[in-house]
Amino acid sequence: MDFIPSFFRLFRLPLVYAFFLFSSFSSSAQPKTDSVKVWSLLSPLTLKDFKHPIDSAQFKGDYINKASSLLDIKMNVPEFRKGDTAFNFDINAVFFRYLSWIYDSTRLGHERLHFDIGEIYARRMRRWLHVTKLDNESYNMVKIKLNELYYDHAKYHVLYDKETHGGKLPNMQLMWERNLKKQMDTLQRWDKPQGSIKFMDKRR
Repeated sequence: MDFIPSFFRLFRLPLVYAFFLFSSFSSSAQPKTDSVKVWSLLSPLTLKDFKHPIDSAQFKGDYINKASSLLDIKMNVPEFRKGDTAFNFDINAVFFRYLSWIYDSTRLGHERLHFDIGEIYARRMRRWLHVTKLDNESYNMVKIKLNELYYDHAKYHVLYDKETHGGKLPNMQLMWERNLKKQMDTLQRWDKPQGSIKFMDKRR
């Protein structure tokens, strides 16, 4: 499975992974009420989550799997205003069921780890927001850092596919599974998607 950010969607690759900075996800593009699956430890991806029809000729051939996901970041203000003392965030890894299909059920474990990578980087973003001293003039710094983490996460998807050969190398797949679990456990403290950040008082 390949990785590609949303703003390059004109190239049709097996995986579309999108990132919207400081914008709310709108489900209007997804008319079905069960179109979006939010990452959850208690509810991993199943074959039933891949709801896109697979009998269309344009999806056959080399396109064995497609998993369409995004990192969704919501902030309560478009910029930090003068006088603000805090801001709220909501960072989720989500999966689009009706934009995703799978031909080979043996690849399900590989696709699950792609979703896990999204959650790992969501947790890294949450951690950074919590541990960094921010004030109401930190808007650009936040934007730059979260974008930096996003591009790191994009490269990590590519590395995962390269080292596992798209899930075709069982030993490498198992190694990645163990490695990602360790990372997830290390970042467990930041598993809550929503949070509030209080600004540092610059007078201190």
